[in-house]
Amino acid sequence: MSKEVQIDLPNRKELRYIVPNSEGIMAKLDPYIQKKNFSHNEIVQTIYFNNDNHDVPFSLSLKARRYLPDYTEKIILNHEQYFLDIKQGQGTDKQKVRLEGNLEELTNIINQKFNFSKTPLRPFIAIEYCRHHWTPINNENIRLTLDNDLRYYYFPLGKQEAVAIGRESSYNRLEIKISEPDIQFLNIFDKTIKEDGLFPIVSKKFTGYFFLSQYQTSLSSKAFVKELKGYEIESKIEAESDIIFPRIRDFCVNSLENFEIPKHFPYVFDGATINRYYRNDDNIFKAMLKRDFAEIVRKSDIEIIKDEFNLNCVTKRLETKGQEVPLDSYLLSSSVLQSELLRMRKAFWVVNIQTQKFYHITFDQCVANQNSLYQLEVEYSGTYLSDNQQLLSKELTEQKIITDIAYITNELLNNFSELKPSILTKQEWSAGIY
Repeated sequence: MSKEVQIDLPNRKELRYIVPNSEGIMAKLDPYIQKKNFSHNEIVQTIYFNNDNHDVPFSLSLKARRYLPDYTEKIILNHEQYFLDIKQGQGTDKQKVRLEGNLEELTNIINQKFNFSKTPLRPFIAIEYCRHHWTPINNENIRLTLDNDLRYYYFPLGKQEAVAIGRESSYNRLEIKISEPDIQFLNIFDKTIKEDGLFPIVSKKFTGYFFLSQYQTSLSSKAFVKELKGYEIESKIEAESDIIFPRIRDFCVNSLENFEIPKHFPYVFDGATINRYYRNDDNIFKAMLKRDFAEIVRKSDIEIIKDEFNLNCVTKRLETKGQEVPLDSYLLSSSVLQSELLRMRKAFWVVNIQTQKFYHITFDQCVANQNSLYQLEVEYSGTYLSDNQQLLSKELTEQKIITDIAYITNELLNNFSELKPSILTKQEWSAGIY
C-alpha cells in the first residue's frame, strides 16, 4: 500500500542553471556549503507520467523516483518501490507532496486523482542522472543540487522497455531550491552566478520532451516545404488556462471540417524554452535558450491581415531564424537584455485534406515575474511536395493559407467561450512586466 512521506522542502522556489564548469563554481561556493546525502546511491532514476496527448498541464509534474547504485543497462517497467512526487505551482514557486509505493500502485493513484481526458496517464519518459546535494552551512531551508551525465528515455505505448532518446553529458545542471530565504547566502550565490556568467535552463522534464519530439520526428521520413520562405503567418488567441488544451485537440480531431490529424504525424509535442529579448543598436531580437546554445530569431512588426470573418488577429511578418550561437557569444554579451520569459508549449498538427497544407496549433504559457500569459496560435507549417508538383503563385498560396488559418481560428473562437482574439506578442507582453 502507498503511504505519504514527509519531505524537507514541501514549499519552495526553484531556479535552474546550465554549468559548463562545475568545479569552478562549486569551489567558489565551497566555504559556504556542506555536502548532504539523502541516499547512499547517487544515481537517480525519475519517471514522468503523461499520455500521448500530453494532457498533463504545465503547472503539474507527476514523477516516480528511486535511487540506484549505478546506471541501468535497460529501463524496464516493474513493480519495484518508488517515491511519487506530485509537484504543482506556477513559475518558480512549487508545492510538493511525496508518496511511496510500487509503480503499479502509484500509476493507479495518479489516474484516480488526475483525470484530464479519457486517455489514462502512464509512465511516459524516464531520466537517469548522477546527483549531488549541498545545503548552506547551518541552514536546511535551501538546497543545491548538481546533476550530470543525464540520459533520457521514452516508453512507447504498450511497451515495458524504454527507448533511449537523448543525453546531456557535456555540461551539468545546478538547481537551487529555496524554502525560506537566507539573504546573506543568496547574495553570495547570485554574485557567483553572475561572475561565472551562468544562464538559466529549462527543467529536465521539458528537455526530455524536446528529445522525444526529435525522436518522433525521426520516425517520419517526410519533411515540410514552406512555400512562403521567410514569413510567419499565424493567428493569436488569448486563453484563460491550459486546462482547455485537451478539449481543443479533441475538437480539432472530431469537429474541424475538411481538416484531420495527419495519419503519419499524429503526435503532440511538449516543450519549453527560455526566451530572452535583446536590443542591439536599434534592433530587438529574440534568443531562445536551448541547453548550451541559443537560437536567434528576428521578426519585423506584425501586419494584420484582412480575412473573411473580420477576426483582426490573423497576422503576417518577416521572420529569420536558424542562427545558433553559444551562450558566451559576443552577440549576446554585447547586447542589452530587455526582458525574459519562460515559454512552455504544447503543439499538434492538422492538415487540409484537399490542399495538403499543414498547420500547427500551439498552446503557450509564458511566465515572467510570476505572471502568466496563455496564448493559442494557429500557424502555417508547410506542405509535402512530390517531384512533379508545381508550386502555386505566391499570392494564391498566401490567400489559401490565410483562408485556412481564419477558418480554424473562427471555429475555435465560436466553440470555446474561454478564447478571445489577440495581436499581443510575447515580446510586448514581457516588456510590460519585466
